[in-house]
Amino acid sequence: MVADILTKPLTHEKHWKFVPVPDFSQQVARRFLQALFLIAVTLSALAFPDASISLIFLPFFAIPIQSGVGAIIALDAIGILRGWKMFDHYAHLSGATFGVLYYLYGPQWWDSMRIIHDPTEEEKEKSEA
Repeated sequence: MVADILTKPLTHEKHWKFVPVPDFSQQVARRFLQALFLIAVTLSALAFPDASISLIFLPFFAIPIQSGVGAIIALDAIGILRGWKMFDHYAHLSGATFGVLYYLYGPQWWDSMRIIHDPTEEEKEKSEA
């Protein structure tokens, strides 16, 4: 079997038999991290619209952050429509969507949670005693 692998050219099917496929938890973690990255970038673009970013291989060329995020979102939308498989476009778009929603409604949500979970005076007295 080893001799066959070393002497015969690999076809597409044979190649994929020997490539380890990540298990489900690794796939979920990878998608979560991709979404988390876009959440952070989208929140930064909305919170600091005048900021600029630069690519690691072109550090001297600054891009406005809103243009960069817009380009990433457009690339992911095109990738979904065209069926590109290089990146997980759905994870990127869901992360960007969550980032926008959190920017718009996050502070109000936290304020409502503080009101709901704010201990009353009686509860404070009981915990102090």
